[in-house]
Amino acid sequence: MSKVFEKMIFKKMYKFCMENNLLTSKNSGFHKNDGTVNQLIYLVHNIYKTLDSGNEMCMIFLDQSRAFDRIWHKGLIHKLKNLGLATNLVSWFQSYLSDRKIKVVLDGQSSDLHNISAGVPQGSILGPLLFLVYINDITTNIEANISLYADDTCLYVEICEEDHAEKEDMLNRDLERLNKWSEKWYMHFNPLKTSYMKFSNRQETNYDLNIILNNTLLSAVDEHKHLGLILTPKLDFGPHIDHIVKKCSKWIGLIWKLQRKFPRHSLENIFTSYIRPVIEYCHILYDNISDHNAKRLESIQRKAAVACTGAYVNTSHNRLLQELGWPLLSDRRKYAKLVMIFKLVNNLAPGYLTSLLPQTRQQASTHPSRNPNNIIIPLTRLQSYKKSFIPSAIALWNSLSEDIKILPTLPAFKRRIKPSTSKCKAFSMGCGTGSINLTRMRLNMSGLNNHLYTVGIKETSMCLCINNQIEDPNHFLCVCPHYIVPRTVMLEELMQSNAITNMDATADEALTNILLNGINSNTDMQNRSIFIIVEKYIISSGRFS
Repeated sequence: MSKVFEKMIFKKMYKFCMENNLLTSKNSGFHKNDGTVNQLIYLVHNIYKTLDSGNEMCMIFLDQSRAFDRIWHKGLIHKLKNLGLATNLVSWFQSYLSDRKIKVVLDGQSSDLHNISAGVPQGSILGPLLFLVYINDITTNIEANISLYADDTCLYVEICEEDHAEKEDMLNRDLERLNKWSEKWYMHFNPLKTSYMKFSNRQETNYDLNIILNNTLLSAVDEHKHLGLILTPKLDFGPHIDHIVKKCSKWIGLIWKLQRKFPRHSLENIFTSYIRPVIEYCHILYDNISDHNAKRLESIQRKAAVACTGAYVNTSHNRLLQELGWPLLSDRRKYAKLVMIFKLVNNLAPGYLTSLLPQTRQQASTHPSRNPNNIIIPLTRLQSYKKSFIPSAIALWNSLSEDIKILPTLPAFKRRIKPSTSKCKAFSMGCGTGSINLTRMRLNMSGLNNHLYTVGIKETSMCLCINNQIEDPNHFLCVCPHYIVPRTVMLEELMQSNAITNMDATADEALTNILLNGINSNTDMQNRSIFIIVEKYIISSGRFS
């Protein structure tokens, strides 16, 4: 009941705050239709725009220690009153926060209970909103640009050599204001964990910056993870790709260990749930990476595909993706960029993000134009800016047909532009050695002599039982006399299963195709019944043991 009541209070209070513009738009945390990716798009775009103009940007990443646990209850009640909430509701919040106690339990022993006068209840529905209210005035009187996501705060300003001293003073004044705010409201910025980065395309500059927080000189860094994205001074995203490769390799190793113990669809779920989200976090921002790094990303998916299917490493990449129904990661990035542009065009994103979008040709001209819904692409000097999200996504948008651009809903738009992939679901139902060897034959890269001969592993492609006959899937499944006994059992079981009609009239090559790929008109369970019988044949033949 308490959770239900919290949800009711949250909905009413959040609606009240948004309708009256009481919460700063500079904080993207815990806002509906907002998130880390939106803020990173905004920050990265401004960095590219600054670099394209020939200037530099200084960005300070501030660290708040245990921010959620430091919210002073009396100060929070004061700020709730200033929001204009009804007296009864403020009294309810006082009751909600009061008389909360904590204790430490270790090895079965517990400390005494202690009253707490700070912090929002962890895991509560109202906690995030109360935190937003508490830090809402942190942006007051800040001269530089400031962006927040919950307790992650960054200050940034564009700098050129002529005004670097002035901008340095501005940043230091802002840091002094933030420090005084933190002291007043019992928050704490840790200067030892706070750092700054100077984004620049220059090899070296004629000035240094002295940025000070709480009498501590901040250190400059060449690499920083902000909201999960690793930034570097030139925005090459190389370290971020390194991080992705390292993190995903552990999950791929797990898939290899489970390869013969779990059904393939379970292994595919590991990829789509734990590996691909890591690869694709903010992927629309690093679609401009070098060809080398793009290939490294694709190689992660390829390794996962090999691990899921049990295929040999020299199997065709395209065949692997067709087998699994996975599109190329580059195609998924294009799809994600178009989805985001659709949101910007149709005001489905925060205002600070939609403001980045230039006018359409129709908006910019009083005269009719051929493609009125085309967006004017920003003029760029650097290739890095041209390939960044806003310019490149606009170019993709302009390449769409007009009937797609004017689609009324996001789901309808997604259906029209989604990368086309198809697969037989029965392929993913298999498990174990028999299923893996069947998959390898379907992928044209198995332990059969013909497949091994094509990659230079075997000296001959011929069957060792019959001279002058190539050992390919058709020969192994339908012809080779060495496996006549298990083949007879397989054919009898197929006839009894009724999954294949008119087997007697089916030619060997057509039958082989059915045994490998199923029948399009069959249900998934009918095709799966065929594959189970073929897998039993593969195991009983002993050919791949």
